[in-house]
Amino acid sequence: MGPCLVTSDQIDYNNLKMIVRINGNLMAEDNSKDMYHKFPKIIAHISQEEYLYPGDFIASGTCPHGTAQDTIKRWLQPGDLLELEIEGIGTIRNEIMRRPI
Repeated sequence: MGPCLVTSDQIDYNNLKMIVRINGNLMAEDNSKDMYHKFPKIIAHISQEEYLYPGDFIASGTCPHGTAQDTIKRWLQPGDLLELEIEGIGTIRNEIMRRPI
């Protein structure tokens, strides 16, 4: 989770600019309005078989360009810096590491 947490009353989760960068290069740009599954539908689906409580985290799927595979044309490699930015929330950065032996 990160870089911070916000509640649904703090942002318009139906209209957030989302950016993917690899090694500082723009790889994908989308908007949450284009998500395949909207949060109300995700919540309804989950709650059919699970109890949901205040404070539960719900992960969503990707937007049309969320995987960036159509622009990067390769798998991520050790040393790559992956940045995922969402307007109003911030940017999370992760360096791709080699799997420990």
